[in-house]
Amino acid sequence: MKKLLVDAHVFDYIHEGVRTYIKGLYSNYSLEKDSYELTLIAHDIQNLKNEFGENKGIKYIKLRFKNKFVRYFYEIPKIIRKYKFDFAHFNYALPFFKSKSCKYILTIHDVLFLDFPSYFSLNYRVKHSILFNFFIPRSDILLTVSNYSKNQILNHFSHLNLSPLVTPNGVDSKNKSDCEIVLPFEKYILLVSRIEPRKNHKILLDTYLKLQLWRRDIGLVLVGNYMHETKEIEELLKELKRKANNHFQMRDNVSDLELNFLYENSTLCVYPSYCEGFGIPPLESGIRNIPTLCSNQTAMKDFDFFGHFHFDPHDYYEFESKLLYCLDSVNSVSITKSCFEISSEIKKRFDWKISYNTIKEVIVEG
Repeated sequence: MKKLLVDAHVFDYIHEGVRTYIKGLYSNYSLEKDSYELTLIAHDIQNLKNEFGENKGIKYIKLRFKNKFVRYFYEIPKIIRKYKFDFAHFNYALPFFKSKSCKYILTIHDVLFLDFPSYFSLNYRVKHSILFNFFIPRSDILLTVSNYSKNQILNHFSHLNLSPLVTPNGVDSKNKSDCEIVLPFEKYILLVSRIEPRKNHKILLDTYLKLQLWRRDIGLVLVGNYMHETKEIEELLKELKRKANNHFQMRDNVSDLELNFLYENSTLCVYPSYCEGFGIPPLESGIRNIPTLCSNQTAMKDFDFFGHFHFDPHDYYEFESKLLYCLDSVNSVSITKSCFEISSEIKKRFDWKISYNTIKEVIVEG
């Protein structure tokens, strides 16, 4: 039986896209129905067991070193040799030495630092350009998460002669949350995203302040870590706290149960990002039948089922008009019907089982 190793060290840290990707894919694994062995590695093995369970035949190996260079130069290659893995799946980075007996699966989620360099530091761009040129040709199977990312990888790395397979992120339609968060308002707009310039929180903050939506008893909730401070965003947040403090909340490091509650009880969700390699949050709200305004740029162009809920994140007038329409008509028959149709389409297109089967086929046939 073939053996697959998955680098799951991201589960030792905060919630982010790679963690969602790994959990979504390999939660579908079952030793009884899949003809290969799956092993996950991380420092916090108990956390992995909590996430994936102990009854699917998944094996776990504890990493000893937290230094990434030690991990990729020494520890992971040693684990691969010791346990004789046939495949090893990584995200963004590989062990620095190519294995003769183990095939490397590499997922590159996006190359936005090349597509939109102004949002990334020079140091970040140079470092990742060098690393991607080093890692991509050392992968045996290259994966990505959207047609947009696939096309951009081919555009920037055509000289490496590798074409990625697309394994889109899936979205789970979760049961009603057992968690309850007490908020000082009943209606609220929700934006789920770490705070950095390319995520375009500015358009929502500006519009909320301009329309003085707190006077309509409509709150604003931002969920996500503060990654890159900008003076402009800082000033807007200060103004919000000064004018609408009882209707404004920022939350970070929320649990899955808390996030589920915030989605379920939101009046409207907004995702105004300028650029994404995929873009999970608008699908998470859309699948729950929550009215969702979503950017129509980069990978999010594929979310054409959002229809008139799609908007150009550079166009303030369009955004304001659609925001007001949603808030004024949130319980209308037309919006309810649109939300149901959007949810049905998300369930059809973005199922983790589809992407998992792509990877399983590579392993079984490889």
